[in-house]
Amino acid sequence: MRRAALLATALALCAAGPAHAASCPKPSGLKVSRTAAAKATLRWKKPKKGTFRVLRNNHVVGQTKRHSMTVNVRPGRRVTLAIGVVRAGGRGPKCYAKITAKLAASGPVDASLDAPGQVRIEALTDGAATIGWEKVGKAKRYRVFRDGGVVGETSQTTMKVRVAAGASASVQVAAVGTGGKVGPRSTALAVRTDRHAPGTPKGLQVDALGAFGLTLDWTAGSAGSAPLRGYRVTRNGQVLGQAPRRACA
Repeated sequence: MRRAALLATALALCAAGPAHAASCPKPSGLKVSRTAAAKATLRWKKPKKGTFRVLRNNHVVGQTKRHSMTVNVRPGRRVTLAIGVVRAGGRGPKCYAKITAKLAASGPVDASLDAPGQVRIEALTDGAATIGWEKVGKAKRYRVFRDGGVVGETSQTTMKVRVAAGASASVQVAAVGTGGKVGPRSTALAVRTDRHAPGTPKGLQVDALGAFGLTLDWTAGSAGSAPLRGYRVTRNGQVLGQAPRRACA
Protein backbone atom coordinates (compact mmCIF):
# COMPACT_ATOMS: atom_id res chain seq x y z
CA MET A 1 0.00 0.00 0.00
CA ARG A 2 2.77 2.44 0.89
CA ARG A 3 4.57 1.71 -2.37
CA ALA A 4 1.35 2.25 -4.31
CA ALA A 5 0.80 5.59 -2.59
CA LEU A 6 4.32 6.71 -3.40
CA LEU A 7 3.92 5.70 -7.01
CA ALA A 8 0.61 7.55 -7.24
CA THR A 9 2.21 10.83 -6.18
CA ALA A 10 5.52 10.40 -7.94
CA LEU A 11 6.77 12.39 -10.91
CA ALA A 12 7.04 10.68 -14.27
CA LEU A 13 10.40 11.82 -15.59
CA CYS A 14 12.25 11.25 -18.81
CA ALA A 15 15.09 12.93 -20.62
CA ALA A 16 14.14 14.85 -23.75
CA GLY A 17 16.12 15.67 -26.84
CA PRO A 18 19.47 14.46 -28.19
CA ALA A 19 22.79 15.82 -26.95
CA HIS A 20 24.11 18.91 -28.66
CA ALA A 21 27.64 19.41 -29.81
CA ALA A 22 30.35 19.83 -27.21
CA SER A 23 30.86 23.42 -28.38
CA CYS A 24 27.53 24.33 -26.76
CA PRO A 25 27.87 23.85 -22.99
CA LYS A 26 24.66 23.10 -21.15
CA PRO A 27 23.76 22.06 -17.58
CA SER A 28 23.88 18.38 -16.63
CA GLY A 29 22.54 16.19 -13.84
CA LEU A 30 18.95 17.44 -14.17
CA LYS A 31 16.42 16.19 -11.64
CA VAL A 32 12.83 17.18 -10.85
CA SER A 33 11.01 16.68 -7.54
CA ARG A 34 7.53 17.55 -6.38
CA THR A 35 7.52 20.23 -3.67
CA ALA A 36 3.79 21.04 -3.41
CA ALA A 37 0.47 20.10 -4.98
CA ALA A 38 1.16 22.20 -8.07
CA LYS A 39 4.89 22.96 -7.81
CA ALA A 40 8.03 21.15 -8.90
CA THR A 41 11.67 21.99 -8.25
CA LEU A 42 14.20 21.60 -11.09
CA ARG A 43 17.80 20.93 -9.95
CA TRP A 44 21.08 20.55 -11.84
CA LYS A 45 24.75 19.97 -10.94
CA LYS A 46 27.04 21.42 -13.62
CA PRO A 47 28.49 23.82 -14.52
CA LYS A 48 29.39 24.90 -11.00
CA LYS A 49 29.22 28.63 -11.77
CA GLY A 50 27.20 30.83 -14.06
CA THR A 51 23.79 32.40 -14.58
CA PHE A 52 21.08 29.97 -15.62
CA ARG A 53 17.84 30.61 -17.49
CA VAL A 54 14.87 28.27 -16.91
CA LEU A 55 12.09 27.66 -19.42
CA ARG A 56 8.74 25.95 -19.00
CA ASN A 57 7.21 24.78 -22.28
CA ASN A 58 9.56 27.17 -24.17
CA HIS A 59 8.56 30.20 -22.05
CA VAL A 60 11.03 31.89 -19.70
CA VAL A 61 10.29 31.28 -16.00
CA GLY A 62 13.29 33.16 -14.63
CA GLN A 63 17.05 33.28 -14.10
CA THR A 64 19.20 32.30 -11.15
CA LYS A 65 22.81 31.83 -10.10
CA ARG A 66 21.78 28.90 -7.95
CA HIS A 67 21.41 25.29 -9.04
CA SER A 68 17.67 24.93 -8.51
CA MET A 69 14.39 26.69 -9.27
CA THR A 70 10.80 25.97 -8.25
CA VAL A 71 8.16 26.35 -10.95
CA ASN A 72 4.38 26.02 -11.10
CA VAL A 73 3.19 22.82 -12.78
CA ARG A 74 -0.46 21.92 -13.28
CA PRO A 75 -1.10 18.37 -11.95
CA GLY A 76 -2.09 15.84 -14.59
CA ARG A 77 -0.34 17.67 -17.45
CA ARG A 78 3.07 16.92 -18.91
CA VAL A 79 5.49 19.86 -18.95
CA THR A 80 8.91 20.33 -20.52
CA LEU A 81 11.47 22.17 -18.39
CA ALA A 82 14.68 23.48 -19.90
CA ILE A 83 17.82 25.03 -18.40
CA GLY A 84 20.56 26.92 -20.26
CA VAL A 85 23.67 28.95 -19.47
CA VAL A 86 23.31 32.69 -20.06
CA ARG A 87 26.16 33.95 -22.27
CA ALA A 88 28.40 36.97 -21.77
CA GLY A 89 26.67 40.34 -21.94
CA GLY A 90 23.36 38.83 -20.86
CA ARG A 91 22.80 37.07 -24.17
CA GLY A 92 20.40 34.15 -24.04
CA PRO A 93 21.62 30.54 -23.89
CA LYS A 94 22.73 29.01 -27.18
CA CYS A 95 21.32 25.61 -26.22
CA TYR A 96 19.31 24.02 -23.41
CA ALA A 97 19.23 20.78 -21.45
CA LYS A 98 15.66 19.51 -21.20
CA ILE A 99 13.62 17.20 -19.01
CA THR A 100 9.90 16.41 -19.00
CA ALA A 101 7.78 15.94 -15.89
CA LYS A 102 4.21 15.15 -14.96
CA LEU A 103 2.69 15.64 -11.51
CA ALA A 104 0.06 13.04 -10.66
CA ALA A 105 -3.38 14.64 -10.50
CA SER A 106 -4.24 12.91 -7.24
CA GLY A 107 -3.31 9.96 -5.09
CA PRO A 108 -5.38 7.43 -3.13
CA VAL A 109 -7.76 8.91 -0.57
CA ASP A 110 -6.68 8.52 3.08
CA ALA A 111 -9.87 7.47 4.87
CA SER A 112 -8.30 8.17 8.30
CA LEU A 113 -8.56 11.92 7.59
CA ASP A 114 -11.90 13.69 7.84
CA ALA A 115 -13.19 16.01 5.16
CA PRO A 116 -12.99 19.65 6.32
CA GLY A 117 -16.32 20.92 7.60
CA GLN A 118 -18.08 24.29 7.48
CA VAL A 119 -16.43 25.37 4.22
CA ARG A 120 -17.50 28.98 3.80
CA ILE A 121 -16.75 32.36 2.26
CA GLU A 122 -14.88 34.53 4.77
CA ALA A 123 -14.47 37.60 2.54
CA LEU A 124 -15.17 38.76 -1.00
CA THR A 125 -13.26 41.18 -3.21
CA ASP A 126 -13.34 41.88 -6.93
CA GLY A 127 -12.27 38.65 -8.59
CA ALA A 128 -11.34 36.73 -5.42
CA ALA A 129 -12.93 35.03 -2.42
CA THR A 130 -11.29 34.06 0.87
CA ILE A 131 -12.44 30.53 1.72
CA GLY A 132 -12.42 29.25 5.32
CA TRP A 133 -13.02 25.84 6.91
CA GLU A 134 -12.81 24.00 10.22
CA LYS A 135 -9.55 22.44 11.39
CA VAL A 136 -9.08 18.69 10.84
CA GLY A 137 -7.27 16.50 13.36
CA LYS A 138 -3.97 14.97 12.11
CA ALA A 139 -3.95 17.34 9.12
CA LYS A 140 -0.55 18.88 8.31
CA ARG A 141 -1.82 21.02 5.45
CA TYR A 142 -4.95 21.61 3.38
CA ARG A 143 -5.35 21.30 -0.39
CA VAL A 144 -7.86 23.59 -2.10
CA PHE A 145 -9.61 22.73 -5.35
CA ARG A 146 -11.43 25.02 -7.78
CA ASP A 147 -13.66 23.33 -10.36
CA GLY A 148 -11.79 20.07 -9.69
CA GLY A 149 -8.30 21.50 -10.26
CA VAL A 150 -5.72 22.15 -7.52
CA VAL A 151 -5.38 25.82 -6.52
CA GLY A 152 -2.68 25.23 -3.91
CA GLU A 153 -1.94 24.12 -0.35
CA THR A 154 -1.74 25.93 2.98
CA SER A 155 -1.11 25.16 6.63
CA GLN A 156 -3.79 27.70 7.57
CA THR A 157 -7.58 27.26 7.56
CA THR A 158 -8.18 29.99 4.98
CA MET A 159 -7.07 30.62 1.41
CA LYS A 160 -7.82 33.27 -1.21
CA VAL A 161 -9.24 31.76 -4.41
CA ARG A 162 -9.54 33.73 -7.64
CA VAL A 163 -12.94 33.65 -9.34
CA ALA A 164 -13.72 35.82 -12.36
CA ALA A 165 -16.40 38.44 -11.70
CA GLY A 166 -19.78 37.23 -12.90
CA ALA A 167 -18.59 33.61 -13.06
CA SER A 168 -19.30 30.78 -10.65
CA ALA A 169 -16.73 28.33 -9.28
CA SER A 170 -17.03 25.15 -7.25
CA VAL A 171 -14.53 25.08 -4.35
CA GLN A 172 -13.58 22.06 -2.22
CA VAL A 173 -10.99 21.47 0.49
CA ALA A 174 -9.16 18.27 1.53
CA ALA A 175 -6.84 17.62 4.48
CA VAL A 176 -3.26 16.50 3.77
CA GLY A 177 -1.66 14.22 6.35
CA THR A 178 1.76 12.74 7.02
CA GLY A 179 3.64 11.73 3.92
CA GLY A 180 1.41 13.82 1.67
CA LYS A 181 -1.60 11.52 1.94
CA VAL A 182 -4.81 13.33 1.02
CA GLY A 183 -8.17 12.84 2.73
CA PRO A 184 -11.65 13.06 1.21
CA ARG A 185 -12.78 16.38 -0.24
CA SER A 186 -15.34 18.58 1.45
CA THR A 187 -18.81 19.27 0.13
CA ALA A 188 -18.53 21.64 -2.84
CA LEU A 189 -19.12 25.34 -2.17
CA ALA A 190 -20.46 27.47 -5.03
CA VAL A 191 -18.65 30.83 -5.15
CA ARG A 192 -19.54 34.02 -7.03
CA THR A 193 -17.49 37.15 -6.41
CA ASP A 194 -20.18 39.53 -7.69
CA ARG A 195 -22.42 38.67 -4.74
CA HIS A 196 -22.20 40.20 -1.27
CA ALA A 197 -23.00 38.73 2.12
CA PRO A 198 -25.67 40.08 4.49
CA GLY A 199 -24.59 42.60 7.11
CA THR A 200 -23.50 41.76 10.64
CA PRO A 201 -26.41 41.08 13.04
CA LYS A 202 -26.92 43.79 15.65
CA GLY A 203 -28.10 44.00 19.23
CA LEU A 204 -26.84 40.56 20.33
CA GLN A 205 -28.14 39.83 23.84
CA VAL A 206 -29.06 37.03 26.22
CA ASP A 207 -32.83 36.67 26.10
CA ALA A 208 -33.16 33.83 28.62
CA LEU A 209 -30.85 31.90 30.93
CA GLY A 210 -31.37 28.29 32.02
CA ALA A 211 -29.52 25.68 34.03
CA PHE A 212 -27.87 24.14 30.96
CA GLY A 213 -27.76 26.96 28.45
CA LEU A 214 -29.00 30.32 27.33
CA THR A 215 -31.12 31.78 24.55
CA LEU A 216 -29.64 34.45 22.34
CA ASP A 217 -31.54 37.14 20.48
CA TRP A 218 -30.43 39.65 17.86
CA THR A 219 -31.59 42.02 15.14
CA ALA A 220 -31.00 41.30 11.47
CA GLY A 221 -28.30 43.24 9.64
CA SER A 222 -28.50 44.59 6.10
CA ALA A 223 -29.74 42.31 3.30
CA GLY A 224 -27.30 40.48 1.01
CA SER A 225 -27.51 39.43 -2.64
CA ALA A 226 -29.69 36.40 -1.89
CA PRO A 227 -32.53 35.56 0.50
CA LEU A 228 -31.39 35.01 4.10
CA ARG A 229 -31.38 31.33 5.06
CA GLY A 230 -30.32 31.61 8.68
CA TYR A 231 -27.69 32.66 11.20
CA ARG A 232 -24.56 30.73 12.10
CA VAL A 233 -23.80 30.64 15.83
CA THR A 234 -20.29 30.10 17.23
CA ARG A 235 -18.94 29.54 20.74
CA ASN A 236 -15.26 30.29 21.41
CA GLY A 237 -14.67 30.35 17.67
CA GLN A 238 -16.30 26.96 17.03
CA VAL A 239 -19.48 26.68 14.97
CA LEU A 240 -22.41 25.31 16.99
CA GLY A 241 -24.99 25.33 14.23
CA GLN A 242 -27.33 27.43 12.16
CA ALA A 243 -30.69 28.85 13.24
CA PRO A 244 -33.42 30.75 11.40
CA ARG A 245 -33.82 33.45 14.07
CA ARG A 246 -32.93 32.57 17.68
CA ALA A 247 -30.71 29.85 19.10
CA CYS A 248 -29.68 28.15 22.31
CA ALA A 249 -25.92 28.13 22.83
